[in-house]
Amino acid sequence: RARLATFNIDNADDSEDLDGGLLETVSLESVQEFQVITHRFTAEQGRAAYGIINVITKSGTNDWHGTGFELFRNKALNWRTHTEELNDDPKSAYKRNQYGGSFGGPIIKNRLFFFVSPEEFAQTTINIVNTQGIAPQLDGPETIPQDLFTLTAKLDANIGKNDLLSFRYSRETNSAVISANSLTPTENQGTNTNSYNTGVINLTSTLGPSRVNQLTFEASNWENAIPPKSIGPQLFFPNGVTLGQGSNYPQSTSFKKYQLRDTFSFVVAGKGSHNVKVGVDDVLNPHAREDATEQTLPQYEFIGNSLTSPIDNIFYNVGQAAFEYNNLQRFGIFAQDDWQLNRKLTLNLGLRWDYYGGVVFNQDYSPTYLFLQSKLPSFAGKQAHTPLTNFGPRIGFAYALGGDDKMAIRGGYGLYFNFPIFTTLDTINERNPNPLVPGYLNSNPTGILNPDGTFYQYGQPLPPNQLVHAPLQNSVVDPHQVDPRYQHATIGFERRIAPNTVVSADVLWSRGSHTAFANEINRHPGPGLPRPFAADGFNFPIRIEQTEGKSHYTALNLSVVHRYSKNFGITAWYTYSRCLTTSIKGADEGHTSIPKDENNPGGPENFGPCILTPNSKLLISPIWTLPYQFQLSSTARFSSAQRYNIIAGMDLNGDGLNNDLPPGIPTINFGKGANFFQMDLRFSKFFNLPREFGKIETIFEMYNLFNNINPTSYQGNATGSNFGHPTAFAGDPLQGEARLIQLGVRFSF
Repeated sequence: RARLATFNIDNADDSEDLDGGLLETVSLESVQEFQVITHRFTAEQGRAAYGIINVITKSGTNDWHGTGFELFRNKALNWRTHTEELNDDPKSAYKRNQYGGSFGGPIIKNRLFFFVSPEEFAQTTINIVNTQGIAPQLDGPETIPQDLFTLTAKLDANIGKNDLLSFRYSRETNSAVISANSLTPTENQGTNTNSYNTGVINLTSTLGPSRVNQLTFEASNWENAIPPKSIGPQLFFPNGVTLGQGSNYPQSTSFKKYQLRDTFSFVVAGKGSHNVKVGVDDVLNPHAREDATEQTLPQYEFIGNSLTSPIDNIFYNVGQAAFEYNNLQRFGIFAQDDWQLNRKLTLNLGLRWDYYGGVVFNQDYSPTYLFLQSKLPSFAGKQAHTPLTNFGPRIGFAYALGGDDKMAIRGGYGLYFNFPIFTTLDTINERNPNPLVPGYLNSNPTGILNPDGTFYQYGQPLPPNQLVHAPLQNSVVDPHQVDPRYQHATIGFERRIAPNTVVSADVLWSRGSHTAFANEINRHPGPGLPRPFAADGFNFPIRIEQTEGKSHYTALNLSVVHRYSKNFGITAWYTYSRCLTTSIKGADEGHTSIPKDENNPGGPENFGPCILTPNSKLLISPIWTLPYQFQLSSTARFSSAQRYNIIAGMDLNGDGLNNDLPPGIPTINFGKGANFFQMDLRFSKFFNLPREFGKIETIFEMYNLFNNINPTSYQGNATGSNFGHPTAFAGDPLQGEARLIQLGVRFSF
């Protein structure tokens, strides 16, 4: 999950703490090197639940260097998508340009250098909407624009004999339509716009032949907004069609982030050398702010796939969900010792302490929480608190087998803690003087009725409000919540079978616990029965934000790497894995993981396959250098079927929630889609310019060579007319490519 991964650029944090994910990209031409770490994280690496990506940007040198490139696609270079064929539509308009470059060199020879790299990305594609007869006036093609600009600028200075000072400024602005698919017309979408500026200072000091200190300071500012594309009630249908204003809009987020990081490395020689690194890392968001004024217009849930169908639920919020965190903080201290006992054996020993703070958990402001303290013994007299016991040990080893050092066995174990993203969002929403809380609710599992006994119809005046008291908060934080934690263990070997050729095999074991998990209590005990707390004024579900989620992951990873030699190189990976989780949605944990039974949230039906983790994945990527400066490369990717969640589409148990599993479906995420396969091809030719003016590379790329349709986004509502069928294919918005050609040119000197 990208929201739980960690991103670093030039040793500085690039992760977004409120919602998770990546803050900024970097221009292609500015990347010097990158590193992807999937397991065996050292103590230096905190917030390491699902992986770490580190990027180092380029710097100027004593020589002048520059590049310029253009990558181009349009309608004439692509094929019809499967969605266009299904709807008998002609090939849609399509245009994409990606261009940029870099320039760097000396300002003062041997002392001061500069580097700059801008890049622009502009794309216009088409989304074909099919509301399956519900709103034919909204069917047809719609334009989906996407724009991104990024700039990387860097200064490097040798200050004195042993100190290198580096300053990087980066800026990114982007705009993209979200929630675009064949079942959501323009009115139900949003446009996500971002603006991000960051400055990073790195001071690397060599304090002796075996001692180095690196000090990093970062200051950044991020502004995000997702306004709605329409104003009107939202309508949900069993077949997945959604009309009206999107329920998740408007949203906005803004913060200024500061990071101070210092690491000191030294070597202790003797009988078995020690490579030791100690450090401290502090990331502070002084006034991170969010506005999530969502679901303030009526939302109608229809029983059938028609505007004249009975409706089983109508709901809306009132209030203003604008809130601000005070001093949101991630603080870590670590020590790591890579102890080489002898020529064959190295031990990796580390310990890290993490503190995640800044959210005030006292909920005495909440009438709902005070009420639950009198009803739930586990809440009585308790408040949630920030844990101070996040100590994570790291243990690893590497041992060379045999006398030729061609084979090594390695393994390790680590305990890791993560920032509690989303765990408290709903509750924080309700802390301001005008909180966002339920303002209206009317529900009936068999269809809302008019006074005369007929079914209520959309367009009629709203039926009476079943909330008989003043609006009250409907979310609280469990006082027993702790920070999410993950245990990872690995064992594997690596073998050099020929010069430049290495094979490896690793077994990975991971257990996640105390992840975000939302349980809604105060449900109807049965069809037509009042909610348990209705007489006390709480005639709606009460969400308890807990940390009772979990995940299990076990995998076998196999790889063959032939490092480039004699004009050829190849890399191949295969993973076989088994993954189980309490999370329904792939994007986040908790909010979509409401248990089927409030009295048994840990029941086996709430623990099913992971949506984002197919059992098998294969990647093969060869590259050849051919005569006359031609180069050919390819990437082939295969994944077995991804999972999707299946629901009954109706309130079978009468508890007021439409999240029941249909008969014969034992767990969440039980549905299985189609396999994925895509092969891409790249062919390029280099031309040397006269008088050493540089060289030009012309590029021909074909994506999805065999035009696989790669169906996805399966509909899991058992009452829907398209239940079990995919609604998105290659070439659709937010999906991979249908067969297309990309042309490009790159100049470098």
